[in-house]
Amino acid sequence: MNCIKVHVRECESYGDSLAVIKGLLKQPELEKQIKDCKRILIKPNQLMASTPDQQICTHPDFVEAIIVALKEYKKPIAVGDSPGFGSIEKVAKVSGLLEICQRQDVPLLGLGEAMTVKHDGFLIKSFELAKDLKKYDLIVNLPKMKTHTLTVFTGAVKNIFGMIPGSRKAQFHARLQNANFFSLMLLDLYSVLKPKINIMDGIVGMDGQGPNAGRLRESKMIIASEDALAMDAAASEICGLKVPLIEHAKKRGVLPKYKIEGKYKSQNYKHPRSIMEGLPNWLKKYAKSLLTERPKITSKCIKCKRCVKVCPVHAISHELKINYSKCIRCYCCQELCPEKAIRLKSNFITKFMFKKVGRS
Repeated sequence: MNCIKVHVRECESYGDSLAVIKGLLKQPELEKQIKDCKRILIKPNQLMASTPDQQICTHPDFVEAIIVALKEYKKPIAVGDSPGFGSIEKVAKVSGLLEICQRQDVPLLGLGEAMTVKHDGFLIKSFELAKDLKKYDLIVNLPKMKTHTLTVFTGAVKNIFGMIPGSRKAQFHARLQNANFFSLMLLDLYSVLKPKINIMDGIVGMDGQGPNAGRLRESKMIIASEDALAMDAAASEICGLKVPLIEHAKKRGVLPKYKIEGKYKSQNYKHPRSIMEGLPNWLKKYAKSLLTERPKITSKCIKCKRCVKVCPVHAISHELKINYSKCIRCYCCQELCPEKAIRLKSNFITKFMFKKVGRS
């Protein structure tokens, strides 16, 4: 098996990103993909309607730098995503992406219409994917370097989850209620969709309770690779995170051998809290309700009721009451709350356990 190169470059600010990205795209294995393709689809992380300073989405200046760099190759370019909540136009207007696409005269796609792709996967046998994918032969995948309360890390492989249109994503949260099963699904999805250029926005990252309520980290780096899984393994190594997706990829023998090229500083990202780690499977079944943090709606709530709409098992009423007997702890409500009004609450047992394992 060939050794995959994962390129890491220092980048002090988004103003410096264009020069760094141009250099990365000149790497032979990446430039070949651009020269050989006919049409390019750029896939940023547009999780929700959030402003650039919140650093929840791939930064608009980063996306613009990618567009400008790719334009030198004279290939048709579009930008597309399917946000977790709301239309791409509404999300992109707030995130700054819409302005970038208009300024660069690049189409912005909602990736809403679906097609069924059958797949002999380990866990999932078919996916409903964006029909627009048929029009493009090169995906340029632009994840954000962040932690995630369910999957621990949301990188390049998790970013292609946005290729599943709209509410269909919530169905996977309902079916796959823990990090292990969700990660196995992501590996199946990755075997169907393998973006050949992956460039991670690690200039400003997020640790702790990501992907939208964590602590911002000035990591000051950009990471690029032809292999999303190898890049995620390298990025999680740099961040000091043990990620279920990578562990399952190792066990299944699908994680390619990779080599990190370039200078970097270890980041020591704060791990998102999950008290269920390390418990035997028989105990997880009975302890989930007791030993997992509960989402709690706080006084910051503006009653937009987004949480009601995104809950895959309808555990939140229109009166904004959470039925914890139905709640599957997927944390979609917390992930997509525009006001960070939903926090994860520990009871006295989880507080004691977190203290014992050093993660409080």
